[in-house]
Amino acid sequence: MTSVIINGIFLSFLPFKHRLWKGMCIILIITTTFLSLFAIYQYTTGHSSFSGRAHATFVNPNSFSGYLLLTMPLLIGLYLLFEKIEYAALFFVLTMLSFAALLATGTGGRWLFLIASIAVALLLFWLFIPKHKARLKILIIGFFTVLLLFFTPLGTGSSIFSPKQEEISGLTIDRLNIWQSTWEIIKGHPIRGVGFWNFHTIYSKYKNPAYKNVEHYFSHNDYLQLWAELGIIGLAIFLILIYVYFRQGIRCLKYLASPSSHPSPAHQVGGEGGSYIMLLPALIGSFLMLIHTIGDFDLYIPSILFLFWGYIAYAISAAGDLGLHKKIKIDLDSFKIFARLGKNKLYILAFGIFAFSSIWLFDPYLASLYSERGKGYLAAGEYEKAQKYFKKAIDIDPVDDSHHFNLGLALSKLSNDPTTLQMAEQEMKKAMHISPYRADIYFNMANFYRQFYLKDKGYLAVEMLKKAMELDPVDKTLNHNLGVLYLQMGLYKDAIIEFKKYLEFKPDDFDTHTEIATAYMLNKDYDNAIKEADWFFKKENTKNYAHFLRGRILKQKGDYKEAYEEYKLAFRENGKEKEVIKEIVELMNIINKSP
Repeated sequence: MTSVIINGIFLSFLPFKHRLWKGMCIILIITTTFLSLFAIYQYTTGHSSFSGRAHATFVNPNSFSGYLLLTMPLLIGLYLLFEKIEYAALFFVLTMLSFAALLATGTGGRWLFLIASIAVALLLFWLFIPKHKARLKILIIGFFTVLLLFFTPLGTGSSIFSPKQEEISGLTIDRLNIWQSTWEIIKGHPIRGVGFWNFHTIYSKYKNPAYKNVEHYFSHNDYLQLWAELGIIGLAIFLILIYVYFRQGIRCLKYLASPSSHPSPAHQVGGEGGSYIMLLPALIGSFLMLIHTIGDFDLYIPSILFLFWGYIAYAISAAGDLGLHKKIKIDLDSFKIFARLGKNKLYILAFGIFAFSSIWLFDPYLASLYSERGKGYLAAGEYEKAQKYFKKAIDIDPVDDSHHFNLGLALSKLSNDPTTLQMAEQEMKKAMHISPYRADIYFNMANFYRQFYLKDKGYLAVEMLKKAMELDPVDKTLNHNLGVLYLQMGLYKDAIIEFKKYLEFKPDDFDTHTEIATAYMLNKDYDNAIKEADWFFKKENTKNYAHFLRGRILKQKGDYKEAYEEYKLAFRENGKEKEVIKEIVELMNIINKSP
C-alpha cells in the first residue's frame, strides 16, 4: 500500500504532457489486450478455475471485471481521439475485445451490472463529448453485436449469456451476510478500526453461522472493510481523497472544454484534444470501479490500486499544469547535493526510487511463491526443504503470520529435539502476535502443545482451544477437540461436557458417541456409558460395535462374565476380529489372575 502511494505521489509531479504518461498508456493497452485475449480463451475453452467464467490472471472473475471497468474507458477514449481511420479501427476492435472479456467474467449475472456500467460510461462520453456522437453510435452498435454473440452457446452450455444462479446469489445473499458481519466489527471498533489488513483475522468471531467452515478474507465492500480496518477517520480520509480527485478532474475538464480560458494553441483542445479525451476516461473508469467495489474488493488488488493511483496522479498533474491549483517550485540547484549530481544523475536517482518502491510492491507476492513451495514440501514430508522455503518467505515478508506458523509446523515435524521444538513454538507465537484474532492459529497451537507437551503444557493447549472458541464461536468442532484434549488429560467430567455440546450440534456423530462413552466409563459412570453404547443399536450396521463397546465397559466395571458374552456377540462384526480377540485375551488374563 505504501509503495503504491509513493509511486502515485511521484507520478503527480510529472508534467501533464510528459512522454512517460504516453509510455505507461501504451503498456496499459498491451496488458489489457493480452488479459482480454486470455480471458476469452478461458471462457470459450472452459479452462478456468471458476466454472468457465473468465478471470485472466486475477484472483477471481469479479476482480478482473473491476480491472476492465477501470481500463476500458481508456480504449474508448483513444478510439474517439484518433482521426485516422486505421487507428480508430484498431481501438474499436480492442474495445470490443475488452467488452467481450468483461462479459465473460459473468460478474453480477452480466445482465445486472456489467451492461449497466458500460451504458453509464457511454452516456458520460455522450454528455461530455457531444462532437463525437457519430463514433459513439458506431461503438454502441458494436457493443450490441458482441452482446448478441453471447446469446449463442460457444462450445459448452456454460457459455450461454443468461445469468448463472450462483452469480446472482453470490451478489445478494452471501454479500449481505458478509456485510452484516462486517457491520458488527465496525460497531465494536468504530473509531480506530482493527488495523489495516486485519479484517480476516477478526472476522471469524462475527461471521454468519452458515459459513462455519468458510473463511472470508474480504468484506466484498471496500468502503465497509476500510471502515472496519481503519475506523471512521481512515474511511473519511479516503472519501476526502476521492472527492478532491473528482473535483480537480472535473475542473480540468471544464477548463479544457472552454477555448476562451486558454487561447494558447497548445491548449486549444476544445473538448476534442488529447488532454481532454484522456482525462475523461480516467475519471469515468475510476467512477465505474468505485461503484463496482461496493460489491467487491478492487482496492485490495495491487494492479487495480496502482492504476487507480496513477489516474489520481494524472488528474493532479493536469490541474497543476493548467494552473488550477498552486504549485510550490523548489530550485534544486540551490541544494549542493543536487547541483553536484546534475540533471541526468537526478533523473537516474528518481527512477531508482520509483523502481525500488515498485519492486517493493511485489515482495509479498514473491514471499507467497516461496511459501507455496514450502507447503508443497511440507505436504510431501520433506520438512528440511519446507523450512528453508518458509525462512526465505519470512526474510522477504516478515509480517505475514502464515509464513511464521508454517515454519513452526515444519520445524515441529522435522525433529523432536527440544531446541528445534522451542524454535517451532517461538515461530508459532510470532504468528499469534501478528494476527491475535485468528482462531485457526490458536487451534493449531493447541494441537502442537497436545502432541509434544501434553503432560507439561496441557493447560496451555486448553487455553489455546478456549481462545479459538472465543474467536470462532460458530465452529463447534472446537468443542469436540477440547473434549478429546480433556479425555487425554484425564479430565473426564470436562470432556463429557464438551462432547455433549458437540452432540447438540451433530447428534449422529459416530466418533463422539464412542468418546463420550469412554469418558463416562473412565469416570466410572457405567450406567451412562452403557446408554451411550446402546445408542449404536439404533443405527444400521453398528449393532456388533455396540456389543464390543458394552464389553469394554463391563470389563472396566468388573462384570467379566457379562463382558465375555458381549465380546462373543461383537466377534461377528467384520473387520473387528483382531480387536475383539485382543480384548478377550486381556479379559481372560484378568479372570485368571483374579482369586
